[in-house]
Amino acid sequence: MFQHSPSKGRLLPKAKIFIRHGKEDYGGCSSHFASPRQSALFRGAKLLFRDRQDVPAEFIINKSLGHSVSAIQLSSEIQYSLSLGCSCHSTRHSCTVTSPKPVPIPPPTQSPAPSQRSTPEPSVESADPGPSQSENVRRSDRIFKIKTKSDGSIDRYKARLVAKGFNQEYGIDYEETFDPVARITSVRSLLAIAATKRWPLFQMDVKNAFLNGDLSEEVYMIPPPGVSLPTGHVCRLRKALYGLKQAPRAWFEKFSTTVISLGFSASDYDSGLFTRITILKKSLSANFEMKDLGTLHYFLGLEVLSDSAGTYLCQAKYTSDLISRAGITNNKVASTPLEPHLHLTPNVGPPLKDPTLYRQLVGSLVYLTVTQPDIVYAVHTVSQFMSAPCSDHYAAVLRILRYLKGTMFHGLYFSSTSSLTLRGFSDADWDSDMTDRRSTTEFCFFLGDSLISWRSKKQSLTARSSTEAEYRALADTSQYLIWLRWLLSDMGAPQLSPTLLWCDNNSAI
Repeated sequence: MFQHSPSKGRLLPKAKIFIRHGKEDYGGCSSHFASPRQSALFRGAKLLFRDRQDVPAEFIINKSLGHSVSAIQLSSEIQYSLSLGCSCHSTRHSCTVTSPKPVPIPPPTQSPAPSQRSTPEPSVESADPGPSQSENVRRSDRIFKIKTKSDGSIDRYKARLVAKGFNQEYGIDYEETFDPVARITSVRSLLAIAATKRWPLFQMDVKNAFLNGDLSEEVYMIPPPGVSLPTGHVCRLRKALYGLKQAPRAWFEKFSTTVISLGFSASDYDSGLFTRITILKKSLSANFEMKDLGTLHYFLGLEVLSDSAGTYLCQAKYTSDLISRAGITNNKVASTPLEPHLHLTPNVGPPLKDPTLYRQLVGSLVYLTVTQPDIVYAVHTVSQFMSAPCSDHYAAVLRILRYLKGTMFHGLYFSSTSSLTLRGFSDADWDSDMTDRRSTTEFCFFLGDSLISWRSKKQSLTARSSTEAEYRALADTSQYLIWLRWLLSDMGAPQLSPTLLWCDNNSAI
């Protein structure tokens, strides 16, 4: 509920949020872009935290990717390399599978060192009675991949033993699959706070993360080709394995239980955020096999460059790869993400024969909005035609990519001299959709001078006036703001005064 203050012209919700009308420009509401002095790329950050003796507090953000590239994972998009701990079963006896052996990986030019291999094979050690192979047995396979560095050179060879979990049956060999993941707003907020307080950032990688997850169900698997077992034998998995539907959740439960036992507190406002005031690295290494990746430079397509002036965040390599995938490397650069006054509608132009590439490009563009808020509206527009895209929709996607060619090194900058005062801006584009006449809600939030969150989303109902559309936008923005204030409090940046929320519509205020 809002209360109107005639003397000051503000709306005061119970959550201590000031909504102020600003006749002038939004004053700093534009995206903070900067060009890096160099492209600092480093593969594979999974844990993000700060650790400093004079300010001994730590943050862990846990994010599971699963099979999607459109989300960030900081602690559990682990290299799913394996060391099996399972047992083999037949109708008469079973064999415990232990003592893993490395699987040779066929490289194009040279053999990988043993430290580069990540998929061991099991060997039979003992036999006991067990169930037959006819009972809900899943197949398995090996996945080989060449990991490259940012310059395209070979980094290492990887092999994964995966279970074909796509035919698992609910209630038989899996139950819960939901895996809590951290919001990208939490990542940007932490980077902004760290830049302001000049905290050093480090990253660590849990090796073979999914193998740490405990299975509560009985899951049986046929070993991959090349693994010799007695006739009629299958493997019973003792630990989670990449490919199982419950594997991400099993890992999260194991990880969260472990860090909480180490004294961390789980955030009530982001399930992937954990905090503790103590030393972290040794504690994690005592519970998991860890790889210390040093200071934070690169994780999941996000390039991080920090110095005494602040932290710069961009996705230059990710953008370059996306442009190459679309085949427009030699095309001209566009000055804007969309054509001026363009209104896309369904069934514009001939339908695409194969919409796969369109969907892949749009999905990748959604992830690119993590550091490029200037394409949010354009991506929001083209993402509405995923089910039946046409040639004009595809042309709009290529237009966005041509625009990104000229802004490849643009990104977000978090200044070390910025304050930690939260402020927000709300707006609505009334009657903007030519198909259903629904309005679009748009908002953004700054922590000091650092842009940490934004959104462009179509409203669920058709507004009968611009006032109604703006008021709905204010309601959605205020709801998000309440959550953001609590999140910042968990991160050590509590908002002690009411938050200013700016709106440009007098009637809504």
